[in-house]
Amino acid sequence: MQNHVISPQLQDNIILDLLDSSTSRNDLLTIQRTLAPFDNNNYYVFEFYTDGSLIELGTEQCSISCAFAQISDLFDIPHVEFYSTIDKWPSAYRGELLAVLLALSVVPKSSKVRINTDSLNVFTQFEKLKKSRFSQTSREYFKANNNFLWAIL
Repeated sequence: MQNHVISPQLQDNIILDLLDSSTSRNDLLTIQRTLAPFDNNNYYVFEFYTDGSLIELGTEQCSISCAFAQISDLFDIPHVEFYSTIDKWPSAYRGELLAVLLALSVVPKSSKVRINTDSLNVFTQFEKLKKSRFSQTSREYFKANNNFLWAIL
């Protein structure tokens, strides 16, 4: 499944706003700097493959993993990859959604982005939000799974 989306105008740097100091945050900032020169009013098209998974559910080692890879060969955009695990936050859906969010966080603002995901849940929720023009009632917002991640997107 794939869908074309325009990354939203975010705050100064969403990575710094949302993530605590860590190796993962530093890696994302490095990727963001690598892709920054490709900011040209939607001329460039970034193409990401994203994935997330739930690891060792029901154990002390339970975690989620999320990953993305930018693989577009157009315009000589560099290939970049990212992988991280998050402890004590178990949900395969959350891992998939977080992978999409992190991929969007590294591209220049207002970029054209193609996201390829194998998560039917993420795709379905995105289509539902798009159909409603990203407008939800308070009740719909609070009933939605991982509403805080969708609000960031």
